[in-house]
Amino acid sequence: MKLNTILTSWIILTTLACGREEPSSKTQNYLSLNRELYVTAGKYNHGYCVYARNRDGQTELVTTRGALSANQLGQSLSYMSYWAQTASVALPLTSLAYSVVFLKKSLSIFDQSMADKGLSAAGQRKLIKLSLGGLLLFGATNIVNGMFRIIKGFYESEDIGPITAQFFFGFMPVNFLVEDLQRRGRVRALASEYERYSTSERKMTRIIHKMSGKQPAFPGDCVAATSE
Repeated sequence: MKLNTILTSWIILTTLACGREEPSSKTQNYLSLNRELYVTAGKYNHGYCVYARNRDGQTELVTTRGALSANQLGQSLSYMSYWAQTASVALPLTSLAYSVVFLKKSLSIFDQSMADKGLSAAGQRKLIKLSLGGLLLFGATNIVNGMFRIIKGFYESEDIGPITAQFFFGFMPVNFLVEDLQRRGRVRALASEYERYSTSERKMTRIIHKMSGKQPAFPGDCVAATSE
């Protein structure tokens, strides 16, 4: 998928301090070629009601079951689920454990060679093999983890900024922090009347599907749309 289908990158926040962003009466922040999303506050100012407007002016309520919490909005706008974050770093963590084992064996061989006042040719080869094996295993699994994040990002039509952050900081526990910061930034942007972000039709469809399928934090708190 070409990068020029994404016109603007989403913000990655640099701080965890994030108060509840009150939605404006009407904002139009997430735009694709044919649709745009905006949010309003739910009844009694509880939660977020999300609406989608088509190019022909027809508007429909996305969150038909009720208003979503900020956390639920974040889940819908996420780069990866926290389960996927956990699974993706499992392989590098396992390889790290094996690398530690390889290192211990290498040190054991070295200590034995010192005790024997010399390291045989066979011992040298084994030491090199164990050391390189651990490094290659650890490096390969981290490359697989990074490539998974890149592929998922382009498939989801993410912009280069979020993809880069997920690639370089896709290790535990920093990956959870990056994911959390991205979600917070996206929720804040959606609820702000000053931010606008464009995305592909694929990403827009997936976002709407996630939002409409959630069990709302505030059931029945959204009013049906009236087309303008």
